[in-house]
Amino acid sequence: MRVELRRSERRRVSSSKYPKEDYITLTDNDEPQNFSEAMESIEKGEWIKAMEEEISSLHENHTYDLVELPTGRKVLKNKGVYRLKTEKGNLRPRYKARIVVKG
Repeated sequence: MRVELRRSERRRVSSSKYPKEDYITLTDNDEPQNFSEAMESIEKGEWIKAMEEEISSLHENHTYDLVELPTGRKVLKNKGVYRLKTEKGNLRPRYKARIVVKG
């Protein structure tokens, strides 16, 4: 038995709160979205240095311990987050890399 899906009969209207010319496009400031993009970037050396600083900081602060994975448990997935930080009075941006747990 096949059942037809119900479709809304509501009339759809685009937002009229702001005129189209008032909208802007947000960009990522040329920040890499993942490790591969960081390694393909012309600032590859700066991103590597930022990643090394993050790993060093995690070790110095005893953020984690490496242990055997218990049976029946899953590994937490992680990813790198890359940001360019600009500070007032400093023309050169700081390269920041962070490791974050996904989920």
